[in-house]
This record gives sequence, structure tokens and C-alpha cells, in this order.
Amino acid sequence: MDAADLADAFQALAESLDKLRAADNYGGPQAGTLGKLSAELSAQASRLRTLVVAVAITNSGDAVAALEDGTAAANNAAKKLKLAQSAIQIAGLALSLGAAVISENPGALITAASGLITAVKTLPT
Repeated sequence: MDAADLADAFQALAESLDKLRAADNYGGPQAGTLGKLSAELSAQASRLRTLVVAVAITNSGDAVAALEDGTAAANNAAKKLKLAQSAIQIAGLALSLGAAVISENPGALITAASGLITAVKTLPT
């Protein structure tokens, strides 16, 4: 039994007390006592329902915070992947430039250098 079930049980008991008081035509101190008990049970049921909602909101906040943390971690991982991809691309272009220098081919040298410069300019910041 959780707090919501307990609140329902308190409310049901309060309603039963009200029905009992009305059906048996209690009067005087007994009617006052039954009415007081019924009101206290209803109030306690209301407090328990408020507590259930507060717990749900608190748990939702924790879930949202965990989701935000997960999203931030995913974004950081994506940035690292982009940086790793850029590093691989730059390394490959640098190797191409080195091969062009070794080949002593001016056209290949210009093409390789141009490719490397363009890749460096487009690196994410």
C-alpha cells in the first residue's frame, strides 16, 4: 500500500463516518465526534495526496536532470567525434602533402597544400 492508497482509504473511512452519522441520526457529542473524525481523516487524505504529488514532481525533476546530463554527455561525445574526424582528415591531407613534396610534382604539391589549407580553415571551433 502506498501513500495514494492510504489517502483513498482515509477518504473512504471519512465518507463512511459521515454516512453513519447521517443514517443513524446521531446527535449531541457523538455527532460532533464523528464529524470531527471525518474532517480529520479527509484533511489527512488531502495531505497525503499532496505528498504523493510532491514526490512525483521531485522524481520528475531528477529524471529531467538526468536527461539533461545525458544530453550534455551525448553532445560532448559528438564534438569529440567531429574533432577526431577532423584530426583524421588533417592527418590524411598532411600525408598527401608529404607525398606530393617527395614526388616533386608541382601540380600535386599545389593540390595537396590547397586541400590541407581548406580543411584547416573549416575546422570546428
